[in-house]
Amino acid sequence: MLLQYVRYTDDQQIPALFGYPVLSEVATGKLEHLDVSEALKIEGVVDVAVWARRSFAAFGRRVWARSGSGGRYQVEIGETLGDWRVLTGQQLALVVADSYRTAKRGAGAVQVKIANANEDAIITLDQAIAAESYLDSAHFRNTVDKGDLEEGFKASDLVFEGTTYVIGQHAFPLEKQTALAVPEEKKGMTVWHSTQGHDFTRAKLAGVLGVPGSSVVCKQSRAGGAFGPKNSRQVPTAAMAAVAAHKLDKAVRVAYEATLEQLAVGGRHSFKTQYKVGVNKDGKIQACNVESWCNGGCTHDFTGFLNLEMGEAIPSVYWWPNMKINVHAMKTNLPSNTAVRSFGSPQGDDDRDETPERRERGNFVCEAIIEDVAGRLGKPVEEIREINMFLGDLETVFFVDFPCTRENAVTPWGQPMEYYNADMLWKKLKQDASFVEREKQCEAFNAQHRWRKRGISAVPLAYGHCYAYAAGTGALVNIHGDDGSVTVHHGGCEIGQGIHTKVAQVVAVSLGCPLDLIRVADTNTEVVPNARFTGGSITTEVVCEAARQACKQLLETLRPHREFLVKRDSKEPSWPELVAAANAVLGHQEKLSATGIFSPAGNKYTTDVEGNALGTYHGDYFTYGAGISEVELDVLTGEIRPLRSDILYDVGQSINPGIEIGQLEGAFVYGIGYYLYEEPLRDARGVERSQGVWAYKPPMAPEVPIEFKVELLRDNPFPKGVLGSKAIGEPPFMLAYSVLGAAKKAIASVRKENGLPEHFQMPMPCTVDAIQKACLLGSAPVASGWVEAKARSGAVDDARWRALGLELRLGGSVFGWKAREKL
Repeated sequence: MLLQYVRYTDDQQIPALFGYPVLSEVATGKLEHLDVSEALKIEGVVDVAVWARRSFAAFGRRVWARSGSGGRYQVEIGETLGDWRVLTGQQLALVVADSYRTAKRGAGAVQVKIANANEDAIITLDQAIAAESYLDSAHFRNTVDKGDLEEGFKASDLVFEGTTYVIGQHAFPLEKQTALAVPEEKKGMTVWHSTQGHDFTRAKLAGVLGVPGSSVVCKQSRAGGAFGPKNSRQVPTAAMAAVAAHKLDKAVRVAYEATLEQLAVGGRHSFKTQYKVGVNKDGKIQACNVESWCNGGCTHDFTGFLNLEMGEAIPSVYWWPNMKINVHAMKTNLPSNTAVRSFGSPQGDDDRDETPERRERGNFVCEAIIEDVAGRLGKPVEEIREINMFLGDLETVFFVDFPCTRENAVTPWGQPMEYYNADMLWKKLKQDASFVEREKQCEAFNAQHRWRKRGISAVPLAYGHCYAYAAGTGALVNIHGDDGSVTVHHGGCEIGQGIHTKVAQVVAVSLGCPLDLIRVADTNTEVVPNARFTGGSITTEVVCEAARQACKQLLETLRPHREFLVKRDSKEPSWPELVAAANAVLGHQEKLSATGIFSPAGNKYTTDVEGNALGTYHGDYFTYGAGISEVELDVLTGEIRPLRSDILYDVGQSINPGIEIGQLEGAFVYGIGYYLYEEPLRDARGVERSQGVWAYKPPMAPEVPIEFKVELLRDNPFPKGVLGSKAIGEPPFMLAYSVLGAAKKAIASVRKENGLPEHFQMPMPCTVDAIQKACLLGSAPVASGWVEAKARSGAVDDARWRALGLELRLGGSVFGWKAREKL
């Protein structure tokens, strides 16, 4: 579908000035002074834009205005900024220059004075909870409320409590927030930007510029990754470029670098969760009460929907006889957290508290509860998973009164899990991946190796999809009469998920025309109006169905012409012949243009004209899968190396298996980064200190499993899906928990070998320092054992190593950096 090379937002061949923002680096305070005079002295700086009085209610921020035409200019309280308060990552000004580097230099010259900096700042979740700082209307009580908790606890043999901190994550796309604003006539504005929500941007920019919505056109060829934050957090970037372009009457580019992105743009919500669980001796869970709080940042954004999905993600594939889940949204003085790939489900599946005591109790809600049950009962975690999973084989159900059968698979809120097959995928993958045999091989390996340990883990998956985020998105299909070529416009955004390719395939199959005659045009708000967000994994199938509906109209238009040609020529006409017969300069003038829209009525958000809900539940359908991973742990460094991962996934009848497998692999590796490596760290001001890849570690090539085996369930069309397909983009993320589970088993082997309890809890992400702490490398038995092993090997002077070992036994230093320095 792509010839030669492709262009992203910053590749558009439009001459433009460059903008670089000035950001706040304090969590709270009153902006008293903003001096741009030194910036305006720099050669190449054209202007500096600052905030004006008019409020921007949708984002709780202010509108941009030009500071002046040049020379000295200072903004004082009472002039344009008024009584304006800032927060971490707040955009305070935009320096516009003739080059990116000059604009950046100018931004560094802007002098900012903020009074009462960080006074009463709320940075952490615990601070927000203590201050009862809620994001009103974005937290949900009784998200899930099933059965009788007290009776469930009374019937349990063991009742225990736990606390988990689920950390956040940056989206970290290769193309950061980027926008190019081009002024048009009559105060119009065309904005090219890297986004998932182009129509949302259009509406907000119209309000910022004070023009009708039709005067702003938002376009996109494709985004170099998006992962969620480009659904909403692109608006401030586009607004900066648009207002500067409006005032200067020149095109302006604004492109964030990694440090700006991480300072100004929030990411995945962090959660604190407390749970109470009742379980029988055989491992069957009888009751579970979950109370969760999330760090929403400074605004609502998608927090409300996310909390709802987080609560509904916790039950997963398991049967919970009695369950209650409450999720609360907390407001902090940080950039607004937002949608990130897989939305609220990974959290349902650590923000860690800043105290070491809290860190030691870190765990992860659903699978963490299962692991906690297994650890307390001394049973294999896979056995606990199977005991509590909905199962199709009744022989595996231990008690008749435990209705966890495939036929009775239903969520705690009463929604049937239609076409449930997670149990079959689980059993098939365990057999295909030789799980039992490899588990024994890991045990044998660990018995023979002291400083390298292996673990293998299997996890099931059920993921609920909701059409609400993209429903109503349309498509326009135009057939050109001269040669039969086809142009398709649709309301989705190409963000690397292959949406353009799949739409072209569906149009080609629907019309019966060659694929190479189809061109999918750039996303454009003035062609397909009122498009919804691209997200939730389901936009591709929504726009594919919209395009298919348009094709059905076109086929009906072409039908009489095809029938005539077949009757006349006794054969099927070629596609160009058919189109020429229907629309020729000196012949028929059929309208070979049609629009389609996909508006599902399966969820509770779709209403009739009176506002009555047409559906009952939040979600429309479920996808299922299973994953097995084996890892190797370097005990001394704490490094984890994924050796092999096997995935079996139900995608229905795939529209494009190559794209599906790529999406599956990408989501899985994304999840590895979340669970093991990526750790946003902020100081007391709320400023992130882990900016850029020097300090923030997204997964790279070494983090990809050496053996990566992915299989899509075959011959399995989904009757309710678009052309029998299911969504793919986000669900496989959670299967990466198998890598974390395997790492925990490897750590447990280390602990067991050194006489420590195998059942332990550790923070997330499972970084090298967390692993070393879990292995208790600083303890006397482990440290002295390592020293003596080195001494016996003869690799170093025996006396020196034994002296160090004695010092470690006496607690003279902590094994690690101090010990190494002595060597």
